[in-house]
Amino acid sequence: MCSIDLLESKIKNKEQIVLSYNSNSIRILNLIISTLYFSVIISFIYLFELSKITLLSSVIISIFFGIYLTSIRNYVSASIKGEMLLTKNIYHKNKITNLKSIRSIKSITLFGINYTKVKYKLDGVKHTIQMIKYLNKNDLGNDIILKSALKKAC
Repeated sequence: MCSIDLLESKIKNKEQIVLSYNSNSIRILNLIISTLYFSVIISFIYLFELSKITLLSSVIISIFFGIYLTSIRNYVSASIKGEMLLTKNIYHKNKITNLKSIRSIKSITLFGINYTKVKYKLDGVKHTIQMIKYLNKNDLGNDIILKSALKKAC
């Protein structure tokens, strides 16, 4: 998405607006971190010959890896079509919700990578999704796109 004018015309014409693309980058990141995790555990066991420190550090690394795996399920690819937010997580589960159900939007951009966290309520259950998008020089962040679409939806 390059400009505000283009965004406004797409919202007006109810065209599909892509917020974040497929979640293949998250899968690749998951594969890299899993490989690093297992190599660190094996190197600890090999280098320190299975001492108490090795077991303790393996447990600590396993806890951090578990936290990482539980947080990665919230990363989605998302788009807006009309007044609906369409999401698909890394397990290929689709969710469709109305834009009016969005409760909060938080976004940060570092080094051209836009990270957006959206909280919404669907069927009485609170959901949280996270999106990662690589921005070019003139691209708009997901928070600007979502807030513009929310203004038109209300």
